[in-house]
Amino acid sequence: MKNPKAKPVKQACAAIKPDGSPCSATPQQGKIFCFFHDPKKAEERRDAQVRGGEGNRALPLPIDAPDFNAETVADLRPLFLATINQVRRRELSPNAATAISNLANGLVKTFEDRDSRQRLRELDESGVTRRSGRNAAAPR
Repeated sequence: MKNPKAKPVKQACAAIKPDGSPCSATPQQGKIFCFFHDPKKAEERRDAQVRGGEGNRALPLPIDAPDFNAETVADLRPLFLATINQVRRRELSPNAATAISNLANGLVKTFEDRDSRQRLRELDESGVTRRSGRNAAAPR
């Protein structure tokens, strides 16, 4: 008697891989080989590889892209908006957009550092100590 809960045995591709192990892919319907090992599919596989490679090519930034200058975090908003739209229109690869984002985030850190240093300079010049918050020249 067959066990109704038993799972059917999965059919595997009949090919042997270069390392000597059997291919574990499911064969094509009605065949003994998977798509990757079917000798009759060699040309179709090459065409698929070419098409796949074309889709993975990175879109470079245009050579005539103007330099981008920013002095504040607010100045980065147009860059982020333009980058988002270029990715959505497929004018820029997501990888290039990620690089732009990482570089812009690095720039934000330099802005924060610059602003912190400026605030400390202003506090030192005003005579206010950082610890007590009182004027250093005032009597105690």
